[in-house]
Amino acid sequence: MRLLFLCLFCALFTITGCANKKEYETTPIRLKTPEGLVVCQLYALDLIMWDTSITRPKSMSKETADKICVAEGARLKREIKKRFGQNAKPRTVEKI
Repeated sequence: MRLLFLCLFCALFTITGCANKKEYETTPIRLKTPEGLVVCQLYALDLIMWDTSITRPKSMSKETADKICVAEGARLKREIKKRFGQNAKPRTVEKI
């Protein structure tokens, strides 16, 4: 039983540790908000939970800027699926 648990733990550790975010990065995009410019680092369409802000206005919290970036990633995902079909899974996105 312990051996099985150890094997499962090692397999899970190996799988989750292999993801290199750099491989999935897209060109950073700039978004105009009422508070100012937010620059977002977006990732592949199926990885919008990784989307994050690079820069933001001083008056905006990191959490708010990150939510704006995740929302933009979701918007792009919807737009690409709408244009290219539900099975579209391009690894990179460009601002539409």
